[in-house]
Order: sequence, then C-alpha cells, then structure tokens
Amino acid sequence: MRLGERIRGATPLTRRALGPVLAVACFRCAAFCSATLGRRLAPESGVVDVSLWLLAMAVPLTAVAFLAGLLRWWVFMARSTQRLVAKLGAHPTPEDARLALAEAFDDPSLAIVYWLGDGDGHWGDADGHRLDPPSAGPGRAVTEVLDGDRLVAAIIHDSALRDERAFVDAATSYAVMTFDHHRLAAEASSLLGAVRDSRARIHTAAEKPGAGAAAGRACAALHDALAHVAAPAGVRDVPDADGTARRLLHLDLHPFNVLVDDDGEPTAVIDWANAAAGDPELDRARTWSLLTLDPAARALDVHPGWTPLTEQWLEAGRLRDLSIAARTWACRFMLRDLARRHAPAELAHIHEAVRADATGRERPRRA
Repeated sequence: MRLGERIRGATPLTRRALGPVLAVACFRCAAFCSATLGRRLAPESGVVDVSLWLLAMAVPLTAVAFLAGLLRWWVFMARSTQRLVAKLGAHPTPEDARLALAEAFDDPSLAIVYWLGDGDGHWGDADGHRLDPPSAGPGRAVTEVLDGDRLVAAIIHDSALRDERAFVDAATSYAVMTFDHHRLAAEASSLLGAVRDSRARIHTAAEKPGAGAAAGRACAALHDALAHVAAPAGVRDVPDADGTARRLLHLDLHPFNVLVDDDGEPTAVIDWANAAAGDPELDRARTWSLLTLDPAARALDVHPGWTPLTEQWLEAGRLRDLSIAARTWACRFMLRDLARRHAPAELAHIHEAVRADATGRERPRRA
C-alpha cells in the first residue's frame, strides 16, 4: 500500500521507474492472499503449493522489476536526448524550446527563466519581464544553465532528475546556445521597455517646467562623469580633431539617449554608435549643438518643460563656455550628420552659427 501511495503521488518520471516494482508487488500480494485463503479453506489443495511457489518467485522477480525500472529509465534518457537534439537543431522559439525540454524531461510543467544583464542583472521571461528568482518547491528542482562561467538561464523541472546530473547536463549542453539566443532576445526586450519608459518620463518632464529643469541639471552632470572615463583600446579617434586626449566621448548625448528613473535621475546612457576618443570638450560641444541647433530639438520648444530642460543642461553643463574651435567642430559634425536628412535651407542656421563665431558676431537664439 505504501508503494502504491508513493506511486500515486509521484511524478511521471518516478512512475516510469517504479511501475515494474509495483506490478511485482501486486503479483506478490495476490500470491500471498491466495496461499492464505487456500490454507484456511482447502489445506490439502494444490492451490496452496502453487501459491507458495509463486510467493517464493516474487522475491527474485522484485529484483528483476528493479532492473526493468532502471532499464526503462536509461532508455527514456537516451531517447529523450535524441529527440531533444533533433528539436533544438531548427532554431526553435522560446516556447518550442520549453516544449522540447518538457517532452525530454517528461515534465509538462517545466519552466525556463533567463538571466538578464551582467552581475547586477535580474531574472526574466522570454519577453524580458522581470521575475522572482527561481526556487525549488515540493517535487521541483532548479538547474542553472551556464555557458562557461556565465549564467544564461535556469530550468525548473521534476525533482526526480535532481540526481541524474549526467542526463541533465547533457540536455542543457545541447540547449545552451538556444538559451543564450533567447536570453539576448529577452534582454533586448527588457532594454527596449526601459527605453520606452524613460522616454515617456522625458516627454512628461517636457510638459512640466519644474521636472524639465531638474532633469536637465541631472543630465548635465554626465559630462563631468564621462570626462574621467578613459577610452578603451580600439575606440576610434574623434574625426577631424586633435586625438591626443583619449577620453571616452559619446557624441550623441541628448535627452532621449539618457535613461532616467521616476525621480529624473540618469540610470544609463544608450546609443554609443558615435563613440570616439578625444577631448571631453568636444562631447560637450556636440551636446550644445544638439540642444540648440538640431532641427528636431528646436521643434520641441513648444513643450513647456523642454526649454527649462535644455536651459538647465546648458547652464549646469557649462555648454555656453566652450571654445570657438569646439563649437565650430560641433557645427561641422552636425552638418555632415544631417546633410542627407534635411534640405540646405533647414540647416542655414547652423552655417550662420559657424559664421557668427568666425566673425565674432552674436550667435543665433539660444546658442
């Protein structure tokens, strides 16, 4: 009865191994009952002898049943690995990968979570939504999937496989590249969500003068922080300028490339496509040109909070105290950058800013 109760409450994998043992136990119980009833009702009957022989045979049959259960388990692991390899070879979606592992582990409730980010990252699903750290529960175990020393994902599965490390390691080794691809996709989704949320906060700040001014002051502090960051080896020199000072320059630092939290404090800087090594003053000059001369930024002046945001950035970041050479470089950089997207008439004010600096005349509005 205890064996039956254990199997009834067991997982499919446990039933697979203990099924033959239960069958022999039922056979032995039947033989015992037959021998007991035979001795009471017909002691001289041949049924008693046969029942006793069957009862005696049940002892070695129990050992055979255990062996059969082990064989079923080994065959299951071999076939599961083969099926898993076949299904993971076709670039499956996250759900297809989960179903393939669920079939391989004979565990329909199997779940996969991904580690998003680096050492200070978090767990998330395939869509990048944050999840609580995976934990083992009744009948459940957690197996972490590693690519070398790097954490990629975790599988929450039937605890019956907890001691079958060879099988679990083989299955996860086949799946690690798929998991890494899904992890990167989930991480990208998470980052895109953060970008959307941050840009929504910037838009909100642009509608509120007080919030815009606070965000501008916070973003201006990024220039001083970046000025102390040495450019990594291999980063290109800033174009058309002296490259002796090798500090890391972003060269596209504007409100929509700065992620901020609910308090308007910067949390990350994105879009480093223009990154270069050079004098930090050029990075400040580039931001000055973006905030004051870029046609897209000038179009945002209609929002009540946009002007306080940019004015505070210009003031706190000392972007109006630049050298003429730095401003001229930034204007020429912008003209090259915008030439294919704007008609010459739309960029006339940038040419005027260059001429104003060259002749010492008053610069255009807000510049």
